[in-house]
Amino acid sequence: MCRPAEVGTPRAFLALIGLAAGLIVVLPSPAFAEEEHTVSGGRLDWGVRDSFVNYVSGPIAQGNVNLDEGLSTHSGAFRFHSAHGDYSGTGQLRISYQGSVHFTGHQQDDGSFELDLRLSNPTIDITDSGSKLYVDIDRPDGSFDQVAFAELGISSSATAGQSTTVSAQTVGVTLTTEGAESFAGFYHPGEELAPLSFTGDLTPIEPEPSAAEPTDDSTQQLVAGALDWGVRTTWREFITGDIAQGGWRVDHGAQDGGAVFRFEEARQRGVGEEILDQDGQGALAFSGEVSFYGNDIDLSISDPDITFNAHVGTLSALVDDQRLPLVTFSPDWDHTDGLLQLAEAETSLSEEAVEVFNGFYQAGEPMDPLSLSIPLEPGVQPTALPNLGSDPVEVSPAHQEDQPDSSVPTLPWLLAIAAIIVLGAGIALRFALRRRAAAANDQDRSHTEQSQIEPQSSSLSESDAETEEKPQPPTQTESASTTHPDKE
Repeated sequence: MCRPAEVGTPRAFLALIGLAAGLIVVLPSPAFAEEEHTVSGGRLDWGVRDSFVNYVSGPIAQGNVNLDEGLSTHSGAFRFHSAHGDYSGTGQLRISYQGSVHFTGHQQDDGSFELDLRLSNPTIDITDSGSKLYVDIDRPDGSFDQVAFAELGISSSATAGQSTTVSAQTVGVTLTTEGAESFAGFYHPGEELAPLSFTGDLTPIEPEPSAAEPTDDSTQQLVAGALDWGVRTTWREFITGDIAQGGWRVDHGAQDGGAVFRFEEARQRGVGEEILDQDGQGALAFSGEVSFYGNDIDLSISDPDITFNAHVGTLSALVDDQRLPLVTFSPDWDHTDGLLQLAEAETSLSEEAVEVFNGFYQAGEPMDPLSLSIPLEPGVQPTALPNLGSDPVEVSPAHQEDQPDSSVPTLPWLLAIAAIIVLGAGIALRFALRRRAAAANDQDRSHTEQSQIEPQSSSLSESDAETEEKPQPPTQTESASTTHPDKE
């Protein structure tokens, strides 16, 4: 009598159990390195609240919105610049920006304003416990530094894992109790303000380098001076607005500082070289080009120069290959620590430049102020240009769908996957055991039936007899029908 075969644990089952365990052990939950970075360069775009801005400049308040400290506008928002701060790879950050917007309205008989609010130097603060927007506030009842102005709808997980640039777009902004105090009851805590977007360029924190050997100033050259001029704020807004639907490019060394364009001094000056003679006459040449484009707009301003004649300065530039005087100004120089500066000198449009701007502005109208910073001693740098940082990297929804998900599964997902594998392995094992048991039972029946049959012929050979006595395994059809899941 044949014994049923011993039933062992299938190797496939063991392999599946190993795979399930491997998923949990080998693949960890996502964890970002706590690498520390400094933030240097970047911008914050925020419109405060559209209804408030419109009210200030509307027929009731009859006020003004003034931009200071390099603040510019972009797509209907105020663009703060020159980000600086700290960032951790886990997403926690504190980034401050420069710039100031001053709202005034409801002018009184004495010239003061009933509505008088200045918001400056916003700071984005993101921690594991929450995110806030801080701003410096100036109003008639006092000045307040870094007030917790609004709650931000963003968590540290949204900014984690960055290495070159950290950015976020269209972040929700909710007014706090402290922030509401600046709106004199117009808006209340919990109300939504305009969303904001921000960027910050990251640099890993590295050990301090060893002190450099001192250099001989007499062998150093002067750093090139800089001319900063934004043409006119309303012109830039027109170019990027709904009518022109255009923009601008900077080339040949010119730089975009948001509210101003920077042109670098074109000629190397020697140490001790005078810029102005005793009569107040002199000249400075600069290089670079800014090109404006849009619907019916194609204007390039390049290689400006400044000439001084007594108490009048003139900025000229190449406009479509023709040098024209654009604006005039009154120079008021300041010489401090080896730097000759002319800070935000008021300018007036020249007669020759009226056609340059298609007649939008008339001769004598104010254009944007200009600034000059001219190093007179080796090692002295021009004033810093507002630093807008790198453009944020945006991924389109279509591109996101085409890309596989690169995130590592978290522990709950891994446990679920492992459970499915183990369950499937258990079902497979059960079927395998039933199949083997059924095969063994069929072998026993076949052996019993064979032993009860009398030999039909004594002439059978010994080998034939041995063949007849061997039980035959069930056919594939019989085995399958015995263990089919639908029969359970």
